[in-house]
Amino acid sequence: MPMPERQRRGNRLEEIRAEAVDLARRAKLDSWSDFVRPLNIPREFAPAVMSGRFELIEICAAQVADREWDASERKSMIKLVAGLLETNMALQEHAQGLSSLVTSWGQQFAGLEALGRQIETFADFGHKAIVRDAEDENPVAETVTAYDRTAIAIAKGEAHGHALWVLLFDEHDRNGYALKPIVWEGAGEYQHVSFTDGRDGFIRIPDGKRDLKITKVAG
Repeated sequence: MPMPERQRRGNRLEEIRAEAVDLARRAKLDSWSDFVRPLNIPREFAPAVMSGRFELIEICAAQVADREWDASERKSMIKLVAGLLETNMALQEHAQGLSSLVTSWGQQFAGLEALGRQIETFADFGHKAIVRDAEDENPVAETVTAYDRTAIAIAKGEAHGHALWVLLFDEHDRNGYALKPIVWEGAGEYQHVSFTDGRDGFIRIPDGKRDLKITKVAG
């Protein structure tokens, strides 16, 4: 028996929350300017590191170019480089985790859009279609991307794919630009699509997916 839509959505929200908690537990940094561990910075390099002005590194390096470093200084420098590399890796993990959470969050908004269309269908007495989709083995409600829902709409004759693609890197002002996504799902390649309900815009083509089917608009 298919899982009820509300239960599916609740389970997905719990998965996102669990992902956020797991990322928080594995986090190694307390801020964007933090290090994974306390670092002993040679006094000559302290001004550059503490100010964040790494263009000062060359100036600081000139101060130590003409003197010998003792064993403890060399050991501290090796630990400093290792700590900076580990901190850089922790920042990358933080950014990747943040990107994953934002993507999951955005998909929930896409799901809310589908729910809004379902409510509109019910308002138009389309309850039989809602029940049919809910009982289908691959219901529309289970899809999480605008691409999947649009492909189904094209197959049903409720949308038309056009031979126009654009690369979008930000969402744009929906009121000020013609090249606007119907649903913003991150930077990437978008294809022009028009729906029979009047919606017209661009749908993101997920990585590894084929372009949406191009159909001829009647008239």
